[in-house]
Amino acid sequence: MFRELLGDSKKKKAETPVQTKSAPVAPVIDTVLGTGARFEGNLKTEGNVRIHGTFVGNITSQAKVAVGEHGKLEGDLTGEAADIGGQVRGNILARRVAVARTGRIGGDLRLEKLVTEEGAFIQGVVTMEEKVELPDVPKPPAVIAEKQSPVPAEKGSSQPDVQAKAPPAPSVASKQKPVPKPGAKNEPAVSSKDSGDG
Repeated sequence: MFRELLGDSKKKKAETPVQTKSAPVAPVIDTVLGTGARFEGNLKTEGNVRIHGTFVGNITSQAKVAVGEHGKLEGDLTGEAADIGGQVRGNILARRVAVARTGRIGGDLRLEKLVTEEGAFIQGVVTMEEKVELPDVPKPPAVIAEKQSPVPAEKGSSQPDVQAKAPPAPSVASKQKPVPKPGAKNEPAVSSKDSGDG
C-alpha cells in the first residue's frame, strides 16, 4: 500500500507541471559591439548596450550602456545608467553614471548619481539633478511593420502608410473580376487595363 501511494504521488508530480500565474516578461537583449569592430550610425534600443569596439554616433537606451576598457564612443550617450571604462567623446544624460579608473569622458554630464574610481577622468561640466527625465525610445520598426498594411498607400492618397489597428488589405487577386475558363465563347479574358484597376 505504501508503494502505491508513493508511486501515485510520483506520477502526479511528473504529470503536473509547475505553473506560474505571472505574465511573461520580455527578456532584455544586449546589443554588443565587439573588440575590433567599428560602427557608424545612431542606435535606439530598450535593452542594454555594451561597447568594446568603436561606435561613432549617438546611443539612446532605456537600460544600461557600458563602454568597456578598450571601447570608444564618439557621440552622445543617453540611458538609464552608464558604466564608462573606456573613452567617450560626447555628452552623457543618465540617471546613474559610473566611471572606472580607465574611463575617460570628454563632454558634459547631466545625471542624478555619479560614482568614480581613483584615476577616472572627466573633462566637461557635471550637472547633478534630483530627477533626470530620459526621452522615450520608439518601438523598433519590426514591431511597427507587423501592423502595416501589406499594400503601401500611393502618393497623393489620403490614407496613411501605417494602419496600426486596421485589418490587412485584401489581396489584389480578390479585387479582380474572375477570368473565364478557356474555351468559353464571347467573353474576353480580363486584364489590368480592361478592369480599370491600372
